[in-house]
Amino acid sequence: MKILIIAATDIELSGIKSKLANFDKDVSIDFKVTGIGSLQTCYHLLHTLNQIKYDFILQIGIAGSFDETIPIGSLCNVYAERLGDLGSENFDGSLLDAFELGLMENNTFPFINGYILNDFQLINENIYLVKACTVNKTSGSTQSIDRFKAKYPDCQVESMEGAALFYVCKNAHIAFMELRAISNIVEARNRDKWNIKLALSTLEDNIQDVLIGIIQQYQ
Repeated sequence: MKILIIAATDIELSGIKSKLANFDKDVSIDFKVTGIGSLQTCYHLLHTLNQIKYDFILQIGIAGSFDETIPIGSLCNVYAERLGDLGSENFDGSLLDAFELGLMENNTFPFINGYILNDFQLINENIYLVKACTVNKTSGSTQSIDRFKAKYPDCQVESMEGAALFYVCKNAHIAFMELRAISNIVEARNRDKWNIKLALSTLEDNIQDVLIGIIQQYQ
């Protein structure tokens, strides 16, 4: 089995590499830093896939949680992604998304009711199964957070790259998974409350078990 593990930044990927240095020799694992945001992720992922054929793509990284029942340090398997800020600003500051504007159809492949769904869901009782929104600008004020929650009340996690993975892999018909560790609760910006170190440790401590689960389910 040939697996590609991607992350937006080197800090999210470097500890994973050392943890997998002596992983199953029958499994080929490559690593790729795609850069922050959907634009860079789309380009670097597609560029890599055009050169090498993979059986499975695993995206890892940290994320913020809108859902306070998902504490900092938790591991999340994102099974649904949507675009969280694509569209136009309304007169009151709210978002009119691309579907509402008629610029995109919310049920045209790969979208289903505005979401892109992952057919592969890892069975692991220690990992939260969540819906996520991908944004270009993470939420940092009470006003914008309240608007976001009102717009997408079922969105539990916020990141900057997940929808790019979902869109590329669904169109390319490649199995994939998005794995996120929660570094902060999405609230008025206060980095003193973030725990990036804990989130990264969670990813590193669980990556071998996650990969074993992926391989067993995939086969």
